[in-house]
Amino acid sequence: LTKMVGLKGTGRILYKPLGPNKVKTTARQAIETMEAGLKNPKKAYIYHCENHYAQIIGYEKTPLNPEYAYKTRQEIEEVECRQWLALGDSA
Repeated sequence: LTKMVGLKGTGRILYKPLGPNKVKTTARQAIETMEAGLKNPKKAYIYHCENHYAQIIGYEKTPLNPEYAYKTRQEIEEVECRQWLALGDSA
């Protein structure tokens, strides 16, 4: 993709559990890598599906149990959470 738009950079598949070019990265490992990478101004992530591209611009963790909705981040790190990706789509 970087070559297609004339930018310098490298790319790799972070998470693909099935099909050709599948990777050994687990879903948990991919989320942790992406969370750290989204905080780095020198990294960008592209979501690709069915020849459609969108930029991943953020994420949110929400606890599965509503009782934890107003707890601090440190308090909910140990709690089961659902993670959401924020996509920037130009289409």
